[in-house]
Formats: sequence, C-alpha cells, structure tokens
Amino acid sequence: MASEEVDCISELPDEIVTHILSYLPVADAFSFKLVSRRWSRIQVPLSNIYFSDETIFGKTIFFEGCSNLEKLKSEFVDKVDGFLNLFRGPYLNTFMVDFCLDNESAPAIDKWVSFAVSMQVESIELAFNNTNSQTLYKFPFDLLPEPKPFTRLKRLKLSACSLLLTPESPPPFNCLKTLELKNLPLDQTSLDGVLSSCLDLEWLTLEECEWPRTLCVSSAGLRGLRVHHHLPTSTIELNATQLQTIDLKGRALKLSFLVVPPLERVHLAFLNPYAAKIFFDLLPAESIHARIPEFSCLKQLDFFSPIYREFDLLSITNLLNACPMLQKIHLNMNISSRHSESRIIEKVEYSNNMKYLHLEEIEISRFRGTSNQMKLVIYLLNNAVALKLITLIYSQCESHDYKWRNVEHLSQSKLLSEKQVHELLCKVMISHGAELIIC
Repeated sequence: MASEEVDCISELPDEIVTHILSYLPVADAFSFKLVSRRWSRIQVPLSNIYFSDETIFGKTIFFEGCSNLEKLKSEFVDKVDGFLNLFRGPYLNTFMVDFCLDNESAPAIDKWVSFAVSMQVESIELAFNNTNSQTLYKFPFDLLPEPKPFTRLKRLKLSACSLLLTPESPPPFNCLKTLELKNLPLDQTSLDGVLSSCLDLEWLTLEECEWPRTLCVSSAGLRGLRVHHHLPTSTIELNATQLQTIDLKGRALKLSFLVVPPLERVHLAFLNPYAAKIFFDLLPAESIHARIPEFSCLKQLDFFSPIYREFDLLSITNLLNACPMLQKIHLNMNISSRHSESRIIEKVEYSNNMKYLHLEEIEISRFRGTSNQMKLVIYLLNNAVALKLITLIYSQCESHDYKWRNVEHLSQSKLLSEKQVHELLCKVMISHGAELIIC
C-alpha cells in the first residue's frame, strides 16, 4: 500500500513559520503569505523594511541606459504598495527605499512616508539614484510628525531629492535628531527653514550637495557636523554654540566661526595637497603663541591629507600649540609624488619650546621614515610630557603602486627602515615611559 504524501510545511506551527519568514527578503516573505489563508493571517516579523531592486526584483538593475526603466518604476511602486497593504506590524525601526524614482512617483512616495510615520518609525531613508535635478522628488517636511510622547522618528536621510518648503511647512519643532542630505541642491533659504524647525537636531550631514559659495549653518542645539564634498573651495559659516564634532572630507573647505563652539573632536580628510595650507590659514598670523578659541577645548584631532614634500611637518606644532587640551592626534599624511609645481610654499615659523600637558596618544599613518617625519616624531617625544602611546604605521611600498615606484621624492635623506626607526627612537624614549609601536 503506497504511503500518502504528507505536507509537512503546512503542518508547521505558526511560531516556526514566523521564524522562517524573518529570514526571507521582503518580496518573498509576502509572496509566501499568499499561498494559503492560514499563512495570510500570520504577521511577518519585520521591524526593518528595505525596498530596493534586490529585495523587490531579486537582482541588481543598472539604471543608466536601462531601456524599460519606466516599466520597472511602475512595477516597483505596485509591489511596494502591495507589500504595505499586507503589513500588520505594531511599529517599524527603519524604513528605506533605494530605487531610481523621481517626482512622478510623489503621490506613492508621500503615502509610503505617511505609512512609516504611522508605524512609529525611528529612521526613514530615501535614496532615489536620480541624476536629473529637474525631476527630483520633492520631500514635503509637513509629513513629519510633531514631537509627542509616542513619537519615535529620530533620523531622516534624503538622497537625490529636493526639499519642499512652503509657508505652512515644516511643522514647528519637529523631532529629528539626525538629518543627512546627499546629492541634492541646497540653498540658504531651504537650509534655514529646515534647521529652524529642528530645534532638537544634534547631527547634520551634507554629502556631495550643491550649495552656494558660502553656506551658513545656524543651529542652537547642533552637536555634530559632517561635510563630504567635491566642490571647488567654498566657505561654511558656523553659528552653532553647542557644536562638539566636525568631520570634513573632500576638497579643502574653509571654516568661518560666527560664534566660538566648544569643539572636542575634529576630523579632517582632504584630497588635495594644498588643503593643509588652507586649513592652517585658521592659525593666528600675528602670534604663533596665540590660542585659537575654536580649538581651546579640542581633545581629539584626526588630520588626513596629502602633502607636498616641501611641506615642513614641524609647522603642525603651531596647531598643537593652539590646542592646550588635546589628548589624541592621528596624522595621516601621504607625501605627494609631485613637486609643488610653480606654487610657492611659504616658510612657517613655529615655537619649539611648548610642552603638551594632556597629549597622551599619537598615531602617524603613512610613515616612511623620512627626515621630515623623524624630526616631528622626536619633537613630539621631547615635548608631550603626558604621552602614553605613540604608534607609527609604515606605508607599504607595493611594486604595482605608481606612487611608490620612485621613492626618492619621499625624503630629503635616506629612508629609514622600521628597525632603524625603532632603534633611534628607543634611545630618545629611555626616560620617557611611553610605549612605542611600529607596524
């Protein structure tokens, strides 16, 4: 007698089915619910929803040159709508849409954002991969909730969108703590309107945005500012009395402090060799002993920048002299393989008798053992009286890396090996008590 086939999957308890659904992509999980009436009532255990070409279509779509993009957009919108109609969760942590959408889909996108807000979402991210500035989705800030005891939305990230501000929007004092703007046009009026409505805003990120030559960032409660940009040299005026952290990456960017913030951490990562010079323009020209009020509270400084070989690394001591409370410094200075061309590098005067009472940790990356680098290291060892650790990370000389095919430009004298550097510095550190790591 032939044994009857048993549908083991249909007999699984709801708890097991729910656990299985938690591992499936968004589209698969809700297709699974359509198999039977019993499964349709099972709640999909999702607290993070991520809509993209991968989760909706199961593959990566290259939008540039795509012949059926409009059809894919329509199908994407329909599938997201169908998903949200079936969703029965109590709340959401994250709601993200990453697809090539534009303002033609604004009614659907507005509905999705309203849905996420109704689900007490904590984070909303819209990334639309749209390169046409004329068709960008206009994000209406009046969709955001006002602060209430049950409001959970704290983070908003917009990529390839534009800001839609009307006299009625944004609502006063909305609840955002973090605002990230990427690849969008930004004018002073729009930024002022957003910042004036977000009195609880603590972190602002501006990444590859288009803004005027001078942009003023004014916020009473802002604690952190991150700017990643590739525009020609421009100026950001800061009016943020509580600002503690600045993170700048890209081309040289000049800062203008309208008020003196209590900065504790500054991270600078520049792409061009003369960014260092532009940054040092912040130093007081009239007196190398003067304190820079912007840096009087600074505890950590990360400075990443290529430099020309003529650049005198000891001029960095002026920056240290202006940071009396500095505890940790990380220098990553890739020595450029090019000369300074026709530009003149001005000789910078610096004091060599300052003692750094709080500097405990020094890390220097891209170390090559040049005489210029060794002078700086020995100076720091002799003057950082509270030093506990100094780390020198050697830059590996790879034969396939064009930057290191000719290493003669790296030093005014012979390059020192790791062993030679260790032996030399150990003599300097005999009575110092700090730990030396060379790797």
